[in-house]
Amino acid sequence: MFVFFKRLSLLRSHRHGWRRGAVATAVCGACLAGGVALAHPPGPGGEGPFGGRGRMMQEHAGVWLDGLLAEIGANDKQKAVAHAARDEVMAAMDRKHASGKGDMDVALKLFAADAIDEKALADLRQHFQSKRADIQQVVLAGVVKIHDQLDATQRQKLVAALKDFRPEARGGGFRAAIGKRMMAGRLEQMLDRVKADDAQRATIHATADRVHAALDAQIATHQALFDEALGLLAQAKIDPVALKQLAAREEAQRVAMGDVFVQAARDVHAALRPDQRAAVVKGFSEHMGHFRGQ
Repeated sequence: MFVFFKRLSLLRSHRHGWRRGAVATAVCGACLAGGVALAHPPGPGGEGPFGGRGRMMQEHAGVWLDGLLAEIGANDKQKAVAHAARDEVMAAMDRKHASGKGDMDVALKLFAADAIDEKALADLRQHFQSKRADIQQVVLAGVVKIHDQLDATQRQKLVAALKDFRPEARGGGFRAAIGKRMMAGRLEQMLDRVKADDAQRATIHATADRVHAALDAQIATHQALFDEALGLLAQAKIDPVALKQLAAREEAQRVAMGDVFVQAARDVHAALRPDQRAAVVKGFSEHMGHFRGQ
């Protein structure tokens, strides 16, 4: 269920690549990672969420949706409802992106300071979580709208098609191995950039290991949530209470992972000198400039 609309809303398109980048960023200390960066990935690029790279991803999401609708044999009315739901989710993301310009700069400023302002950090995390909650409401409403348009056969076809996106069906072990190597490479590049000494490298590598362990520990939970979502989609009527509880558990997992990232950022912040933190911020700002089309 969530993968369905995350795909439509471009969240699926960014999820895996962003998670790899977020881990590398967190262990390097940039943007306080965690509940800040993890909950608020960079916009697709250019002006507005659908500028430049975003327009390409929007087109890909539309193609993916049309292919899925064809696979389940959707009629014209069902297609219209699905497209409208997709557009509502994208519009919500558009509003989130527009209201969030400058947020990453605030996060970077927090990290660059000699001491992290914990109240400002808590306020920023709450700000991101509130925006995510607004989008989640649009997503869940769209899920119900599309589900209620489908007959039993179409629902079963939809569930069967979405099973292709189960973590274990996406080459999880192979992808995870590649992802870890990419993160290790990015981490080493950042450590070289700031000329970290042996003690700093040991501290930051240990932090990275803790982040990886936390991510690995969540795999089974993510799989269980995914399967439960498919079970709700297969039903003739989605239980609103069960849907709300599932969404709450998914958000709780995200917040918990955010806590891990934020602590990693604190640890790295403490391990680096002011000039090194400034170098980290400069490197991340340049990377963000790429996403922003600068």
